[in-house]
Amino acid sequence: MNKFNLIQPIISSVISIPFFVCDKYFGEENLDNFLNSNLITILITLLAINSATIGLIISRIISIAEKTKNKDIFKNTISQINISIKEQFLLIFASIAVISMTGIDFLGQLTNYLKIFFLVYSIMILKDIAEGYLAIMNVVIHEERED
Repeated sequence: MNKFNLIQPIISSVISIPFFVCDKYFGEENLDNFLNSNLITILITLLAINSATIGLIISRIISIAEKTKNKDIFKNTISQINISIKEQFLLIFASIAVISMTGIDFLGQLTNYLKIFFLVYSIMILKDIAEGYLAIMNVVIHEERED
């Protein structure tokens, strides 16, 4: 069963707060202006990097599963990869919506905070995928040493 873990969004929210406060404290709103212009491009780039890395992970998973003759060994990993990809697309679409609402007064600073949150959350997803790749590579390296 696919399960969404709330820990990562919570950590991303907490990490986003100091960036948001600093951007507002210095009064320049440089980060907000930068994200208005570049957030969607950054998120799509991170999705592309993650997709390429996921391709490498899946090829290694298939190789390991064939060696162990157990096709279900990485069932949870594949499920989490699927969730990760959905999260990234959701972040892109949510960013488009939030950026289009940036000038609406009643939303105030919420849109500015959300843009920072989307960036931080995408970076956290990148970190998780990189950790997954390194874990798979450790298994591969360990297997090669045994052979």
